[in-house]
Amino acid sequence: MREALEKGTVMDSLQEVSVSAGDSFYIPAGTVHALCAGVVVAEIQQNSDTTYRIYDYDRPGLDGKPRELHIEDSLNVTAYEGAGATSMKTDNAVPGEWLQLAASPYFIVEKGIVNGSWGLTTTEDSFTILVICEGSGHLTWDGGSQPYAAGECYLIPSSLGRYAIEGHSTVLRSYLP
Repeated sequence: MREALEKGTVMDSLQEVSVSAGDSFYIPAGTVHALCAGVVVAEIQQNSDTTYRIYDYDRPGLDGKPRELHIEDSLNVTAYEGAGATSMKTDNAVPGEWLQLAASPYFIVEKGIVNGSWGLTTTEDSFTILVICEGSGHLTWDGGSQPYAAGECYLIPSSLGRYAIEGHSTVLRSYLP
């Protein structure tokens, strides 16, 4: 990898993957990855503010200068034999059932299709994060209601108990294992 970086051929060492709307990728720490133009993602990750940039397509930063690279740090944490990255198509999701997209020691991510009203219950083990991918409707619970729309995110406290997602939408749900 170091040699490819020095020669400017690092892109020849990486695998390019075509993506379609709804594709899901689990990319564990240590996996070199990048997003190309036009790709919109919901990135669910463990709490970390560390990103190492190994290559930046020779793009300038906002100041017009090349952005900082973190070559040594990147080379030290890269999983060269693979870190267990997986991908899957999610067009087989069924309304009213959760389709598991990723499970790690830090989080579980599921995709759900809402078609009407879907009654759910929190557990005391974890909060729940909902990401509204498309569609709209209402989140309802005993004594309350909140309209939702695509692009919004909600933190559902573990103590809420029974709630419902109403409407027509695609939702990502994340929680602690």
